Amino acid sequence: MKALRYSVVAAWCVLAGCKTVEVKADVAPPALPSQEVSVAMQSLTDFKLRLVTKVESAVPVHLERADYEVVVDGKVQKSGSQPLNIDIAPGTQAEVVLEQGAPYLARPVAAGEPVPEGTQFLAALRGNFIFRSGEKTVSVPFARSREVREPRTPRVKLSEIKAARYADNESEVTLRLGVQNPNPYEISIASLTYTVTIGGKPVSDTTVGQGERVSAGGTGVFDAQIMVNETTHGKDVVKLIKSLNLPYTVNGKLVAGKSDSDFEFKGDLKLNVSK
Repeated sequence: MKALRYSVVAAWCVLAGCKTVEVKADVAPPALPSQEVSVAMQSLTDFKLRLVTKVESAVPVHLERADYEVVVDGKVQKSGSQPLNIDIAPGTQAEVVLEQGAPYLARPVAAGEPVPEGTQFLAALRGNFIFRSGEKTVSVPFARSREVREPRTPRVKLSEIKAARYADNESEVTLRLGVQNPNPYEISIASLTYTVTIGGKPVSDTTVGQGERVSAGGTGVFDAQIMVNETTHGKDVVKLIKSLNLPYTVNGKLVAGKSDSDFEFKGDLKLNVSK
């Protein structure tokens, strides 16, 4: 009787034109056929990675966001979520660009040892792209890494220092300091502070360079003209200038990035005898 009942129902469906029920297989999640990471930016304090990803999907999907981590030598330096809001149609490829950065990882250094500079470290940008298809949310992981070179500390050099005698009691010192950037990218200077001492007496205490930028592999130059006269040395200036020799010291500090650089230059300025 049961078999007969099924046969009758089947025959009735054929006569009534019943539609067959199609069971669809689960659709594969969006695919990431390519992922490329590069260094988007570097400074003396931090860096930024750029991840360019191709995305394709068999069904229409909306890429809502990327939940990411920036990892340096296996340690998470930064994490967060970046909105993307990209619609991806079937049969097309969408390009997704994700840029995120972090400070350099502080490295422990034993007492008395120099801070390592210019060494490479492994940085990664990883996480999940969050897609929505209808009422369904799909998470697709991404991850790429590359080596990044740590910055080198800029240095100060004495590009030029010379003196001209204007009178028996007056001389002018021309000073030119150079800030050398050994990195293959532009850097920013916080400040360059220095003191000039002539004949044992300070004649100039100066701070320059705030916010100045130095091009990749270039040198930023800072000039100064400093007077040596009775205002700086009193009556002793006559004896100093007549000696035709001005002992000098230039010392100070360059503040740029995560480390400061102290510098000092010493010497003697020879004054020519007027004919």
